[in-house]
Amino acid sequence: MRKGTLLVWIIGVAVVVALLYWGFRSSPVEVEVAPVVRDHLRVTVDEDGKTRVRERFDVTAPVAGTLARIDLEVGDEVERGAALATILPPPSAVLDPRTRAELEARVVAAQASLERARESLASVRSTADLARTELERTRALFERGSITRSELDEAEALSRRSSADERAAEFAVEAARAELRAAEAALSAPLPAGDGADGSATVPVLSPVDGRIIAIHRKSGGPVVVGEPLLAIADVRDLEVIVDVLSPDAVRIEPGAKVELERWGGGDVLLGRVRTVEPVAFTDVSALGVEEQRVIVVIDLVSPRENWASLGEAYRVEARIVTWEEERVLQAPASALFRHGEEWAAFVFDREEETVSMRAVEPGHWAGLRVEILSGLEEGEEVVTHPPDDLRDGSEVTIADRE
Repeated sequence: MRKGTLLVWIIGVAVVVALLYWGFRSSPVEVEVAPVVRDHLRVTVDEDGKTRVRERFDVTAPVAGTLARIDLEVGDEVERGAALATILPPPSAVLDPRTRAELEARVVAAQASLERARESLASVRSTADLARTELERTRALFERGSITRSELDEAEALSRRSSADERAAEFAVEAARAELRAAEAALSAPLPAGDGADGSATVPVLSPVDGRIIAIHRKSGGPVVVGEPLLAIADVRDLEVIVDVLSPDAVRIEPGAKVELERWGGGDVLLGRVRTVEPVAFTDVSALGVEEQRVIVVIDLVSPRENWASLGEAYRVEARIVTWEEERVLQAPASALFRHGEEWAAFVFDREEETVSMRAVEPGHWAGLRVEILSGLEEGEEVVTHPPDDLRDGSEVTIADRE
């Protein structure tokens, strides 16, 4: 009887101990895991930008006088030499000796400007011819398989930039020639019978280039002074993109970097190349009221013109500038890494034991939601993403169900 009672007591104590163990035993932590993989990885700087015409020509009043109302509208196409506006100068403007001396000096300056523009055009045209010749040679080498596609792309981009510079130089020559004509017209004596009420001649304001009107600064008639802005003309087929980025990002961007332009209104992603990173920053205030140092990055469009023909001046785009990219990079979710003392660490999931172990990790490039892993993890291992605060080395875990 005593033996039976003792056995009952032993069994009872064992049951109580088991119940206490299971009652106080911590339940597994619910976590989410993701694999460590090798895949393409790239680091980008993403910012809003806008288009801008490469060459803009501001047309100003060549003489002081009375401006006739301008009937043109923004978007109108104009040809080189076409009359944009007319100005009736006061009669004394060309008869006063002091004014005549000033206008003679202006003619000399305009002649010098035209000569400089012609010399610049000759130099740019020579460079463009060399670029076109080099492009033909590069294409021949590419067809024979002697060079890579990227080398051909660089030659094509250089040829496009050289051709754009050539067009800009031609526009500059025409603008200088128009300035000379305007200066010579201002220096001319009044005609015996003109369009003015007092017999003075009207001075036409001529277009320096072929293009479209992108701004009208003064539409209504009335008095104007010499040099007052009237209109702006540009070739809207020759666009570039400007993006302002934070100065810490600007130091990582190099000329020639690949750019993807998205959400500009068209369906395709446009390709571009960084032409220059301006060496001077400016101060801007963010939406949160924080002062930031930002830098202008100028981007050339590489995609064919027909792909972005609907773009115009100051259109918004979203630019993704690639600062680094590699194929077959060992990487993990950035949400799996956390600071542990002076090091980075991650929890590695053991699927057989259903536990996790904390491991020191050396990250490389950070690319948004992904991070390059230099050491500490192996391909195929699983890491805990967004590890909870109560997770510890050796903790038992259970995988959260995803709907």
